[in-house]
Amino acid sequence: MIKKTFYELIMGKIEGKWCNGIALIEIIDDSISICHIRSLYMFGEGQNIDGYGFDINEKQFSKVEEMSYAKAIKEFELNNKTIVSPIVFETIGGVRGIGRDIPYGRNVFEHTEDNKILVNNGAFDSLEEVSKFGLISPKEKKEKWLVFEE
Repeated sequence: MIKKTFYELIMGKIEGKWCNGIALIEIIDDSISICHIRSLYMFGEGQNIDGYGFDINEKQFSKVEEMSYAKAIKEFELNNKTIVSPIVFETIGGVRGIGRDIPYGRNVFEHTEDNKILVNNGAFDSLEEVSKFGLISPKEKKEKWLVFEE
């Protein structure tokens, strides 16, 4: 997998979407956007990307491509590529039709050396088990997924 540093991406204006599993960077022309993939529970309960720093000279960003759920899962299963589920929203609660949108998704799916499926920090034996655990929703299946290129 070809990796780039944040510095290389910015100075070279290398267009596209780039990800390190926590931050997603999109570069288009002279514009850059950075958003989080998921909360950083491994670095502190509930901490989000606002407090997350990364070395600008460490090669940690990989090119990612958007694909349908079916294509992303195929790449995951056949080519062992890392994939990231989309962020989706669920409206909950509320009175008189006024609810609150709760975001979920942006789960990182990887394979372990012993062929388990690692989703964020949890290991599973199959995608069916991941789905039963609630980490793949019907809404996520309808959206575009991120697939790490190699």
